[in-house]
Amino acid sequence: MAVPDVYLFTTGEAAAALGVDVKTIVRWVKNGRMKAAKRITIGRGVYIFTGDEIARVAALPKLRRGPKPVPPQGDELPLEDAS
Repeated sequence: MAVPDVYLFTTGEAAAALGVDVKTIVRWVKNGRMKAAKRITIGRGVYIFTGDEIARVAALPKLRRGPKPVPPQGDELPLEDAS
């Protein structure tokens, strides 16, 4: 039996390799940012990814959200620039 020369990653392994949560990987697959090589339907389902796909996603620009603005509370009004 021949051993494949490609390592395949589960959803959890892909998340660990990319430093994100498993839910993020699932979201990326659903919105097209990541392409799963296969989906195995055991329980809730597991995506399988190739090493090339992990490397491709790792090279993409990071999607970072900045901190959410805090709305004024009560009678506070936003400060205006006094220049």
